[in-house]
Amino acid sequence: MRRIGIIETGLSDEPLLREHGDYPSMVRAWLAPAMPDASFETISPVKGETLGSVHAFDGYVITGSKHSVYEKIHWIPPLQDFIRDAYNNAVPMFGICFGHQIMASALGGTVAPAAGGWICGNEVYEAALPAPHDDVPVVVAALHQDQVVTLPPAATHVAGNATCRFATLVYDGPLASVQFHPEFTRAFFRDLIKFESPSLPPELYRKALASLDTITNRGKVARFAAGVLANGARPRVAVARRS
Repeated sequence: MRRIGIIETGLSDEPLLREHGDYPSMVRAWLAPAMPDASFETISPVKGETLGSVHAFDGYVITGSKHSVYEKIHWIPPLQDFIRDAYNNAVPMFGICFGHQIMASALGGTVAPAAGGWICGNEVYEAALPAPHDDVPVVVAALHQDQVVTLPPAATHVAGNATCRFATLVYDGPLASVQFHPEFTRAFFRDLIKFESPSLPPELYRKALASLDTITNRGKVARFAAGVLANGARPRVAVARRS
């Protein structure tokens, strides 16, 4: 049985938490069908827990968050070091939204606000995921303002669209990440969009709700993530820790 650590970097708002559970529980529910022999345990830097050794688990998933990677928050630099340790030691890792951004930032990329502001709704991404996942495009929930704008040296982008070019990154070791939210169910995403509506431009809010009629293929992304987390290949280039 593979032991997967879910690194919780964001907390759901209380009304949504009561109805839908926290982000780690969403990740477990999304990934479990694709990883039936895996167990999942949460480590929560956002709640003050320390990450410990990168070898404590067979692989890691980093959740989404309302925080930005460039915020001055005490747990962000240790998490960036942890990501570099995972890369250098070929420990599998998969990042989602904030997880995607902090992995890119830790490994030499750049994250900045999206030029067009909020991106919200079911988005379509043209993709060339590694076989056997390449019968795409990917259609999945997205909600973000920041995004990766410069690739890390060790990364290749394999999915994107006009508003988010670097929506999926694969690295030269067993690491990958996505800007979107494959762990979001339709019910949660609908309630989240309504909860966030005061922050969204009215037209974007209406468009986001209408987009929920689109059928997503989030299960395909789960199988892609499961393949990354089961991969033990060695990386090619070491990334130094930063003091």
